[in-house]
Amino acid sequence: MRTVIDYERARDRHPELAARALEELSQKSERTNRGPLNLNEVVWSYYWAVGIKGPNLKGDTLDRCFVTLCAKAPMLSTSFPLSDRDGKPTPRDLLPIEVIETHERLERVATEEGTPHITSFDTIDAGKNTKALVIAGARDNKGLDVLFAKIVGKPEMSLPQIYESKDGGGLNFKGYPRKTFRERLMDAEEGDQFSYMNKRYTRLTEEEICDLVLGETPGPKM
Repeated sequence: MRTVIDYERARDRHPELAARALEELSQKSERTNRGPLNLNEVVWSYYWAVGIKGPNLKGDTLDRCFVTLCAKAPMLSTSFPLSDRDGKPTPRDLLPIEVIETHERLERVATEEGTPHITSFDTIDAGKNTKALVIAGARDNKGLDVLFAKIVGKPEMSLPQIYESKDGGGLNFKGYPRKTFRERLMDAEEGDQFSYMNKRYTRLTEEEICDLVLGETPGPKM
């Protein structure tokens, strides 16, 4: 997820990180023979993501949020995490208001859309911050998990997307599932097996999906 801010906010909130970012961009600009850095061309933003599963990532969604301050100029970029906590989420008191407000807005939009789903996670679609609503999931015979999710705000007839689990937690967008896979997944009961393209899959239970996405058991569904 990306939220653009201005230099004044970056400087006032994170003076040391902003100074380091400008110093590093200036050095890169000189090393690549681009000349002095043009401060008017530097774009500041927060890159942020909510951790998916993994150790120490339980609790409220914003308790699992990782935020990085990023500075970009033409062909140059650098970034620094808001806190140095050995891979742990950004403390709640350091979360920028823009991140909190964007996350809360996405939660409202997901609720208002009314699509029945098990859980959801933040993502980017077509360059915009949005939510993916998880409808179902499956695990293949090698232990690889895939999630079947609808993007909030897309037309009702648009195809849900497939996200694949990766080592160390997190999800990777993998594209759109074929009709046969969708049908066999949705026809299977939770915990039942089905086959597709010479592979055996097991449909995930709601508990398994919530454990994969949130690291916890499910709460009330819509």
